Amino acid sequence: MKKNIIILFLICIMILLVSTCSLAAEKPKISVLYFINYLPQSVAVIENRAMEWGEKNGVEVVFNKVVEKDYDLKVASMIESKGDIDICVLRCSFPALYKDALLDVGDVVGELIKRDGEFYPATKEQAYIEGQWVSVPFYTVAQTMYYRKDLLKAAGQKVPETYADLAKVGLAINQPEKGIFGIGTGLSRSMDGQNFVNDVLWSFGSKMTTEDGKTVTFNSPETLAGIKYIIDLYNSGVMPPGVTGWDDSTNNKAWTAGTLGIINNAPSIYWTLKESAPELRENTGFAQFPKGPAGRMVITEGYGFSIFKWTKNPDLAKDLLSYILSEDVLKEFYVASEGFNMPTNSHYLDMPVYSNDPNLKVIVDSLPFGHAFGWPGPVNRAAAEVWAKYILVDIFTRILLDDLTPEEALQEATKKIEDIYAQY
Repeated sequence: MKKNIIILFLICIMILLVSTCSLAAEKPKISVLYFINYLPQSVAVIENRAMEWGEKNGVEVVFNKVVEKDYDLKVASMIESKGDIDICVLRCSFPALYKDALLDVGDVVGELIKRDGEFYPATKEQAYIEGQWVSVPFYTVAQTMYYRKDLLKAAGQKVPETYADLAKVGLAINQPEKGIFGIGTGLSRSMDGQNFVNDVLWSFGSKMTTEDGKTVTFNSPETLAGIKYIIDLYNSGVMPPGVTGWDDSTNNKAWTAGTLGIINNAPSIYWTLKESAPELRENTGFAQFPKGPAGRMVITEGYGFSIFKWTKNPDLAKDLLSYILSEDVLKEFYVASEGFNMPTNSHYLDMPVYSNDPNLKVIVDSLPFGHAFGWPGPVNRAAAEVWAKYILVDIFTRILLDDLTPEEALQEATKKIEDIYAQY
């Protein structure tokens, strides 16, 4: 009798163990791909909250972090292989480029709009592709013009309001004999370089396509005027040698070293100066980009979460995004970002992190009139490919290094753009 009881007890234990193992094996999993930038504390907010959601819902959350410089290549290779990732952050035109691999997330986006209001134009342009929400807007990064207050004051100059002013002020503060150059921007395959070129061309009236995106209109007198302006700026000597080879870190390092007077950049430098050069941070001013003949134009980078079509748990992935993008998590994230990562609509602009800092207020004030690359045409796969291939900045490599005339370089770039649009 006693022996039978022991056997029965052991059988029960085995059944319990098998059941437990079976339940563990059946535990769903969501994998997230996220990149590490200048703000590890903001990354930690999202990672911690994702893990918190997983614990509450009995889901294994795997949070994969990749350094920013390797991130785009990682995403491309993962999409090619349909890797074990359910959710990832996509920026700028990449949701358009990878649209066929992305799940419709309009239901998640609709709830956010009901709660917080409509998104800024650039935010929607980069997430709502060909009539479908393929990215859930998360935050924006807007470029701004940095200027050295001391250099402008010593030269008796005001903050430039127009691109004509920019050329004049750049020369006035230019001191190459002291290793200080008036203007520092990459004319190279870099995000900062491409943003600067795009903003100048827009401000001179350049339009890559018609509003319906069906006709390429890049080869225009307005585009040529913008190209010649940038070439004249370079030839005036206000830019350091080698800007055709700069990457996105070069002007950051040069600004921190005190060798530049005016640059265009995201707020990342402002954040790094807090620790590395607090005196320079106090001497750094922010301003809106100058106006051109067609007005003041600025590109805004959108960042959003996308879900891949091959996910085994689409409803769980959407629920995780709703949790991460809840109002309290977003506020915690924006505070941790110290102003570097900015809201996707006006709902959060009264937060002290933005309203209490005049420099950051300058940037958020530009968000309502910012646009995405490809504007005034739709941000589609063709526009995304033009962006990804750096066709705009390659114009300046061809002129400055390969001795093409501005007209020849413009014709060459237009042909490349036309060939890309013809594929779609």
